[in-house]
Amino acid sequence: MCIRDRPSMVWKTFVVILLIVKMHLCQVDLTGNITQENYQKYLDLLDQYKENYLNQKYSSYQIHRHHRFLNRILSEGATGEWNYSKSGADWTGECAHGEEQSPIDIQSIRGTCDNTMIFDLKLNSSLQVYNITNEKVTIKGAGNIGSLYATDINGTLRGYDGIQFHFHAPAEHRIESNKYDAELHLFFVVKPGFAVNQRDAAVVGVLFEVDDTASENAFLKALDFGSPGLRTLNLSELIQKKLPDPIVYYSYPGSLTTPPCTERVNWYVVEQTIKVPSSQMAQFNNLWKLNPQFAGGSGNNRIIMPLNERTVKKGGLACEEQFVYFFSFFILYVFINYFIFKLL
Repeated sequence: MCIRDRPSMVWKTFVVILLIVKMHLCQVDLTGNITQENYQKYLDLLDQYKENYLNQKYSSYQIHRHHRFLNRILSEGATGEWNYSKSGADWTGECAHGEEQSPIDIQSIRGTCDNTMIFDLKLNSSLQVYNITNEKVTIKGAGNIGSLYATDINGTLRGYDGIQFHFHAPAEHRIESNKYDAELHLFFVVKPGFAVNQRDAAVVGVLFEVDDTASENAFLKALDFGSPGLRTLNLSELIQKKLPDPIVYYSYPGSLTTPPCTERVNWYVVEQTIKVPSSQMAQFNNLWKLNPQFAGGSGNNRIIMPLNERTVKKGGLACEEQFVYFFSFFILYVFINYFIFKLL
């Protein structure tokens, strides 16, 4: 390269850096989509849906249909003869023949991060009364747990009402084949007024991990598994504030993890775990994993199911992190080339 070409090369490099910075600020992804624009569209749509939900007068048929669905979801899995003696391997019907079953081992993400994905979880920030019951196969808390507005992997935005939470130990989902000690499922059903297709429920999975350096978990303490009954809880303080903001999560289409294993669920599995001391985890283990009277000492977790042809997407910080890595390597590449050209 001629010496007179150096200023031109440096200028071009500078222009490229400016374009990369602009791409970051405008949230333009590597395919050329202006994701900030798309994100704003989603926010506008979210406001519209919220307004419609608050102001729309639903017909008695719509309300009856929604309540019937809600009651069906609450009762699913509570009846019928099934147990965890084989961790679900012997369950029949859709549990055995479905192609989009849960849980899964989240190993390789099919698809890229998507800056347009929305995950707006609002657990109740006021004191609410929950009925804590021992369902023999799980510990469940029924009541209004809050709301969720989230896009599925296809970009469809839905609003959900939270109706209950329950536990599995050991955890049902795995991340990169890593096993976890327990999993909290926050269960939501789609709000009236949102377009409903096959998937009219959402579950947020929160993973728990034993760490004896962790302080006592206030949520588990408040539940007091030994004496089921009514509890007054602030789930925002007890759960949501234990998670980072924003939440990094994995989303995929799946099913209920108990019979009848209906494939109507959009899953959102939180990547960050909540640490609890082993003394508190013993509450779960004594009920299920270490209890020979319960499924021969097995936990209340279903076996891992095949991903098949499904897509798993990662939302939250991941897209920003990938951009930072790309941008850092690009800057390093530019400087190396600059010094090479300067030595020529």
